[in-house]
Formats: sequence, structure tokens, C-alpha cells
Amino acid sequence: MTRVRAWLAHAVIAVVAGGGLLAIATDDERWPFSPYAMYSWIRPASYTTNALVGVTAEGPQHEFPLFAEEYLHPFDAARLRDVLGHLMRRQRPAPALRQALRDCLRRYERRRRAGLHDGPALRGIRLYRLTWELVPGASNLERPEGKELIFEVARPSDRRA
Repeated sequence: MTRVRAWLAHAVIAVVAGGGLLAIATDDERWPFSPYAMYSWIRPASYTTNALVGVTAEGPQHEFPLFAEEYLHPFDAARLRDVLGHLMRRQRPAPALRQALRDCLRRYERRRRAGLHDGPALRGIRLYRLTWELVPGASNLERPEGKELIFEVARPSDRRA
């Protein structure tokens, strides 16, 4: 390798390394010398999300998550979580949440009666805020540390909520 090539190679390495270090030091996004801010925050020790659950009509009251897409098609759990979160941030969320959850209950029952899913008949629907402590392997997935009832609607014939 000639002297000129060696100096050129060292100069390129110095520019790349120096640019990266400068971008990190100044916390400035200058592609391709980026500090990758997406990964530079500390994760919280817990995770909170909203969950929609159905309350069965027969027998002892039983709750089950309405995650399966066939229950509330075309809505899936992610869309519902986003929309319900948006409604909860309104200045007066109760009327909008009541209407949205009643629509979900009607949609679920209409699809059940049409044979589009095999879920049980529902007495009502509840919206919870669930919180988990983040643990390795998600060993507490089935047991959230926090479960707060946000809103509930019942079938018109029940009128308990």
C-alpha cells in the first residue's frame, strides 16, 4: 500500500469516527452521523395499556378479553386501544366512551348471532387500564399488577352500568 493510500484510508476513518463522536457529543441528528435517539431513552419499569373485556351473560359473571379480531371485526385490539385512548383524552370522555362501548357490544352480539364467532353471549363490556411491572420473560403476563375499571356499559335490558 502506498503512503498516499494509507493516509487517505486513515483520513476516511477519522472523518467517520470523528463525525459520529461529534454527533453523539452534540446530540445532533446529522445523517449518517446520528446518535440514534430512538434507542437513547431509558425504558420505564412498567407498561400500561387499555383493555376491552366482555362480561358473560350466563352463569356466574365471568370476564374475558376481546382480543380476537372476529369478535369486533373490522377492529382489532391495536385499533381499539388507540381509538379508546383518544376518546379518553377528550375534555368530556364519558359520552363518547359510552357510545363507543355500546357500539362494540352491539357489534359483538350481532356477529355472534350471525355465527361469525363462537364467543358467549355478553351482559356488558368493560374498559380497564392494566399495568404490568416489566419482568424478564414476561412471567406476569396473565397477572397485571394494576387493574383499574375506566368505563362499563351493559346490554339495554340489564341497565346495571
